[in-house]
Amino acid sequence: MGAGGQHPEAREPGLSAGKPPAATAGTASRLLLWAVILLPAVLAFLFVYWFGVNSVSRDQWAIVTFLERLSSGTLGFSDLWVQHNEHRIVFPKIAMLGLATLTDYNTRAEMYLVLACFLGTLACLLLAFRSSVSGKLLLFVPVAFLAFSLRQHGNILWGFQVTFAFVLLFSVLALFLLYLATRGRSRRIVFPAALLSATVASLSAAQGLFAWTVGVLQILISPVERRTKRLLAGVWGLAGAVVWGIYLYGLGSGYGSSPLENLGRPVAGAEFFLTLLGSALTGRQGLAFAAGLLLAALAAASLILLYRSGRWSEDSFWLALLLFSALTVASIAAGRTDIGIEEALLSRYATFSILAVVATYALLAKAATDGRSPVTGGLFGLLLALLVLTLPVAYSEGLTAGQQTMENRQEAASALATYESQPEEYLDEVHGWDDIRNRAVVLDDLGYSVFAERSGGTPGRPPG
Repeated sequence: MGAGGQHPEAREPGLSAGKPPAATAGTASRLLLWAVILLPAVLAFLFVYWFGVNSVSRDQWAIVTFLERLSSGTLGFSDLWVQHNEHRIVFPKIAMLGLATLTDYNTRAEMYLVLACFLGTLACLLLAFRSSVSGKLLLFVPVAFLAFSLRQHGNILWGFQVTFAFVLLFSVLALFLLYLATRGRSRRIVFPAALLSATVASLSAAQGLFAWTVGVLQILISPVERRTKRLLAGVWGLAGAVVWGIYLYGLGSGYGSSPLENLGRPVAGAEFFLTLLGSALTGRQGLAFAAGLLLAALAAASLILLYRSGRWSEDSFWLALLLFSALTVASIAAGRTDIGIEEALLSRYATFSILAVVATYALLAKAATDGRSPVTGGLFGLLLALLVLTLPVAYSEGLTAGQQTMENRQEAASALATYESQPEEYLDEVHGWDDIRNRAVVLDDLGYSVFAERSGGTPGRPPG
């Protein structure tokens, strides 16, 4: 060993050669932060693993008819195009039929697909957040918990909600791709991809149509030179008008009263809207209304602050996301107010309300970290405190609902497995649909759902 040398065993334990302690600690901190960000996704997948049941429920029975036609070779495009309530669910039907073929219609596969859509949405939100709130990844943690909040248990544990999951993913993706396109990033590839994403969202459920409306505004406020802006807005608007026209052509009346009738109930409509907005955080009626009122005030405040700063173009994605959520929530209120305020608390709608919370949070987070004024810091702190207080409640409510859902679906799976000996009324009641016995015969003949498990296992769960 040369003069001044050090024996390898004399190095300080736990430190890598050539890497200072600060770098090692920094790497560990980043890994821990990423683990925390991904934790909600892991919890959601575990939620499906523990509470998800392979059982056909409610609207999923409509898919059984298409499975029968698919197996006989008579399935046509008209079957994919036919409306379901007020929705055209072309792409979700394709996904559900494909998964059914691959898994013998194990509906838990659809639940995992819903979570995969949530994960894709989270990736878009993360990229947009890092671009606008640079260097503040720790602040993204609440967004991750919102994106996978168990307040959405109705979507997570019911495979048919691939419909809403597709609208969520492809609408957010379309708006994010527009955000990239209006900044000149591979525009020739990104802009057509945004058009395709908006089309998929539109043909997944009616709410996806708003991606076109919001997209025009996003382009108009973006930092693009005037000639290019007019071209992009023109193409986007024309494509949107075509999709809207095709979607609405021949569309019949949907579920519930018409939106025009509900517009004649402004007070009830406003209460429904605010409760639905607040249902992103809790399923308790009074608390949801109060939370919705506070969220609406914070969203309005964030828009006022943004207007005063004149930085509309910088935050075009979050503005578009906020407007998309507001339009979606308003459309649900317009179509469902007459049913009753309890409808606003359904967990499947919380997915769209959550987008408004995320957008407001991002706008206030950027304003606060930019140090624009003590007011922005106070508003951001208020929203952050609201999330800290309500997210644990949402997860607790989700676990309780998950347990109840599992028990109900296990009963339904058991009734389906023994459908030949069950009373007609009981079969229809436990599955929430009509003519279950005849539809069960189709699944039995195909060897799908619980009938694929006769080789062993518990009804409602795949063997092993």
